[in-house]
Amino acid sequence: NLNGWNNTGSWVNSTSVPLSGSNSLRLNATGAMTTYIVTQPDSYDVTAGTTTWRFNVRSAYAPSSNNKFYFYLTGDQSTLTSANGYVVGVNFVGTDDLIKLWKSTSGTGSATPMITSSQEALQNTTYGIEVSRTKEGVWILKTKANGGFTEMTIAGTTTDTSYLFSTYSGLVSATSSSNSQNLKFDDFSIVNEINTILPNYNDLQVNGTSQLVSGLNANTNYYYRVRATSSNSTSPNSNVITVSTVAGATFSAIQQSAALCGAGNATFNVLGLVAN
Repeated sequence: NLNGWNNTGSWVNSTSVPLSGSNSLRLNATGAMTTYIVTQPDSYDVTAGTTTWRFNVRSAYAPSSNNKFYFYLTGDQSTLTSANGYVVGVNFVGTDDLIKLWKSTSGTGSATPMITSSQEALQNTTYGIEVSRTKEGVWILKTKANGGFTEMTIAGTTTDTSYLFSTYSGLVSATSSSNSQNLKFDDFSIVNEINTILPNYNDLQVNGTSQLVSGLNANTNYYYRVRATSSNSTSPNSNVITVSTVAGATFSAIQQSAALCGAGNATFNVLGLVAN
């Protein structure tokens, strides 16, 4: 269904020759036009970990200047044709029909794409497209003819940190009237992997059955797994184990419960503190 998507008037959930499964999104425009369908994903932070966008797409037309498609991985507004963001697809700029990654400024791409693949988009061929961005801003474009996301071809890498927003994503289509229903889209996903490893403990060699761990934050969940090693073998990893640190201990004051003798000094011995 189209739940969670907006501006759906020129798009339908189609069961006719889907790209996978039993349904695919299909263009259903009424004539020559540029149209888009947009979603506002759950909030995620592209600087917190590697983000990966994936989808399958197929056009029943030969791409050209008048028949093209591209996907906004991120956009700063719901009107995608005017958005800043990052775009992957065919002929966003130019007419060579190659799958490329661009940076968009107010809905317009620069003449030089961020990454250009060698994959030409052909009529009636499904393409799996994957774009990933590390938290440092390194972008990777992958493609696969005939669809899917295994054994993909890496088109290239580049670094760009111009835009950090992740507010909107969506598909843009520009077609002539004869191709107003000739685009399908499926298997779209966004995965934002937050993977912060405590320094000095990744793949740590431990001699014995216990290990003191320092540098932990209070009131925080931590996750770990272990494996056994010998001189000639290594076991599989254990299941992931969760531990939680307690809130930090605090000390504010000691209340006097009895009168002090004279005007002399008193000494208090603090034997222990407990968490709040």
